[in-house]
Amino acid sequence: MARLLSEFVGETLVRGPYQAGNAVAEDAIRRTIIDLCERGGVWQYEQEFELQYGVADYPLLAPEQTRVVCVSWVDVQGRKFIATQNSWTCACGPFSVSVPNAKTLMIVPAPYPTCPSWCKVSMWLAPLQSCCEFPDILYEEYSDTIADGAASRLLMQPKQDYTNFGLGRQLSIQYQVGVTRAKNKRVMQHTTGPILMRGAYF
Repeated sequence: MARLLSEFVGETLVRGPYQAGNAVAEDAIRRTIIDLCERGGVWQYEQEFELQYGVADYPLLAPEQTRVVCVSWVDVQGRKFIATQNSWTCACGPFSVSVPNAKTLMIVPAPYPTCPSWCKVSMWLAPLQSCCEFPDILYEEYSDTIADGAASRLLMQPKQDYTNFGLGRQLSIQYQVGVTRAKNKRVMQHTTGPILMRGAYF
């Protein structure tokens, strides 16, 4: 089930910036969600594709209005390789996996005819600035964290009717705690060590 930005507005404004308009609040919410996805790895997506003889580059196909932040693990016919290891070995010999850019998975050397026939990749996604719909998990599990982060952004904007730096800093600390919890949850799920990670916007 997809969630709209408007569904996060009420929980954001009730934290202090009551006078902020919905459009301003939605922009702060979107920026907070992007930061949470980039640093917390909360939006996970899996792609499965067939390995082809002699082909080393495989496109990472993220859903519309999203981009790949990093690859967390690769599964080759049921055998999972965590990205920190950055390589795997099959009967054909050693192989390495890398992500030269956010849209490509590279396998070196290119698969042989006797290599496994399929591969599954787990990715972390972040929405684009134009994205307006988000997965249900962001609302069900992280709505408080998102509201804290978005409200802190609004409250710390200078020279607004709702500016409140003290409350904004307090909510920012709560948001950072939420991001840390998301990271810890990811570690517990053994999805540490992205091959590719981009910076945060927050």
